[in-house]
Amino acid sequence: MKMSSSRGLILYHALPSSYSQKVVLALKYLNLTYESRLVNLFDGEQLEPWFLDLNPKGEVPTLKDGDLVLTDSADIIQHLNDRYDTRRSDEKLIPNPVTPVGRSVAEVNQLICSVKTFVLTFGAAFHPQHTENSTLSDEESKGRRAFVDKMTECIREKLAVAKPPYKESYTYKLTKISTGGALLKDENVFLAELKSTREVLERIEDHLSRSQGKWIFFDHLTLADISLAVLLYRIKKLGLQHHFWAEGSLPNVASYLDRVLKDPTVAESLS
Repeated sequence: MKMSSSRGLILYHALPSSYSQKVVLALKYLNLTYESRLVNLFDGEQLEPWFLDLNPKGEVPTLKDGDLVLTDSADIIQHLNDRYDTRRSDEKLIPNPVTPVGRSVAEVNQLICSVKTFVLTFGAAFHPQHTENSTLSDEESKGRRAFVDKMTECIREKLAVAKPPYKESYTYKLTKISTGGALLKDENVFLAELKSTREVLERIEDHLSRSQGKWIFFDHLTLADISLAVLLYRIKKLGLQHHFWAEGSLPNVASYLDRVLKDPTVAESLS
């Protein structure tokens, strides 16, 4: 796979972040060299001024490509696709959207991305009675349960003494976490998202039943595969797989996950 030079790429990311995992998978699949800089979300490193100078929203992933800074995983992958993936348009991570295959990849990716992964993630931490065989560490589980309250307190402390432009960043973060924090702890919201996710995966099962390649559409990976691999890996790690593909249910989804996790690039990106 011939690519343009990727010297100077710096990725600020967090291992527990599904959005970060998507970008790491794209970078590794495209064989791009990049400098990895981990941001400790549980310790609030994303709230430090040095990081807010890069990304005023205080979110990962963030990519620096020379003087260009990109702060959204979808925008980052689009940039990597446009600048560094030099294959034919129908073989790229994101095929030309005006073509039939490009439209199909975009539609399936949008369907997968409709799953609220953060609701599943925090719901599993707050309601472990709905999980089985989770591989999360105790530290990660405790960190997620404490995250909402800890971050709320931390942001308020920083906001009290902040000056522009950090004041605007802390206000944004406080509003966001105050609005969503209670929902993340609500068991009914979590159960509703499990149901919605099941409906999405039933539609993905249909797509996979018609696939003739290793991935959803082809023998090469697309943006839709990045999203699906990250989602299914997260579900399994959280111990939620029994809600979806236990006892022979969704067999194509189950075999897809087993298959792609044997791919070295995927395994390295998601571990």
